[in-house]
Amino acid sequence: MNPAWSVVVPTYNRPRQLARCLAALADLHPPGGGFEVIVVNDGGIDVRHIVAASSVTNIRFLSQANAGPGAARNHGARAALGSWLAFTDDDCEPDRDWLRAFERSLLPSPGALVGGTVVNSLVDNVYAETSQQLAGFVERWFDGTAKERFFTSNNLAAARTAYLEVGGFDESFGISAGEDREFCDRWFAQGRLSITAPDARVRHSHMLTLRSFLRQHFAYGCGAAAFRRVRRSAGRAVRIDPEFYIASLRHAAGVKPATRGIALAAFTLAAHAAYATGLARESLKRRGFTEK
Repeated sequence: MNPAWSVVVPTYNRPRQLARCLAALADLHPPGGGFEVIVVNDGGIDVRHIVAASSVTNIRFLSQANAGPGAARNHGARAALGSWLAFTDDDCEPDRDWLRAFERSLLPSPGALVGGTVVNSLVDNVYAETSQQLAGFVERWFDGTAKERFFTSNNLAAARTAYLEVGGFDESFGISAGEDREFCDRWFAQGRLSITAPDARVRHSHMLTLRSFLRQHFAYGCGAAAFRRVRRSAGRAVRIDPEFYIASLRHAAGVKPATRGIALAAFTLAAHAAYATGLARESLKRRGFTEK
């Protein structure tokens, strides 16, 4: 008998994080009908031994040439046996009630895309905290009413049939960021329901240095250029709202204590600058202004 749920975990060269993720998944309270876990290795180092050592009862391992996390999620979704899909990343650890929280949201709204809550586990790492604060702000800004909806791909769920009907993640993004933003935007543009499940929580442990923090947000900017290109090709306008950037700085600066808020606001500003640089570079590259 097939499980009701399929949890898809793309992974790339993070074996220790993957082991912790699988340990958390093994500890889940199972939803009605049970669940399977599908680990998709996106062309990274061999992690089959980690999957084999996992105490997850129903687990499968897939692999592909390096094509990016969106393609890995699609690979897992196509192979899934469950009627429901849940996505998280290899550096995340879902709370025990994670799938049941998604289940409580999806059973009354089976056609919805559901996003959960992501919390930063590395509270002493100001770069990880800034990135997570900013991601949380973006999710609240795109509230699914007058504005489009946005959920990060490390904590979302949907019916498998609806996911495949929408077309899954756009694989043209490759290893650049932004495929989750485009997927949520496309889902919303098709008039499909998007809702939040605050109790579906995952703990995110993405260790960052200043260099990797700036590189991360530079990549987000590159992904934004791809997002704008895809959105224009679909005939949907690309809007730039200066208030978003101002509000994001206010949000960061409001964190207590005040010294922490000042630091988060400063690094949020740095994140925006790196993002703008990546966006500009990728846009110019697309127009033929490549580096010599």
